[in-house]
Parts: sequence; structure tokens; C-alpha cells
Amino acid sequence: MSQLYATSCKPSASRPHPSFDPLQAPIFTRDRQDDPIVYTALLAEADYLISDDRDIVPDRREHHYEHDGHHLLAVTFNRFLAAHFEPTDLDWAAIDGHWLRRAYADPLQRTEDPPNV
Repeated sequence: MSQLYATSCKPSASRPHPSFDPLQAPIFTRDRQDDPIVYTALLAEADYLISDDRDIVPDRREHHYEHDGHHLLAVTFNRFLAAHFEPTDLDWAAIDGHWLRRAYADPLQRTEDPPNV
């Protein structure tokens, strides 16, 4: 299970960061193990929570969450791409995928970062 939090970069120095205890997260989903994920995204004031988890996005499209005045839209990865990504905007030739080998390599077998091209 992997999630992605999408948030705008807003300075938060003027706002205190609340303490966080995963066991004290409010109930948001059918699965109590997913509630800290949703709660973290809400506390971080994320705009989106991108997840393919069926308890976080129960209708497999989008789900709205609200806590303490902040609203969060949970969407599946494919739904987010369809709404916010235009393949024509991407220069596929400019993408260097060598970093993927490092990201998915066994940590015990990593030697050094691949050189940037």
C-alpha cells in the first residue's frame, strides 16, 4: 500500500505543528490502519491524497475528507493522472530513468548514485 500526498508549499512557521499519535487518529475509513494516513494528509494540509487503497478511496474515483476546517480529496492514481496530466506536456526524451535502478535496488548492494547525464 503506497500513498502520495500532494500539497502546495505554504510556509507554516506561524502555525504550531500538532502532536501526532497514530492510535489517536479520528476514524475516517473502514480500515483503522488507514486512518493515520488520511489524518496525516489532513494535518499536512494536503490538497490531494493519491491512493489505490479501496478503504481510502472506496468508490475507486474520489472521496472527500474534512477535519478541523481542512478539506482533502482522495483520488486513485489513474484518476489523478486523467484529471491533471497531459501526455503532450511531457518531453519523454528528457527523462533519465537511471535513478529507478537505484530506487529499487537492494540497499545492501547499492554502491553509489548513478551519474547524472
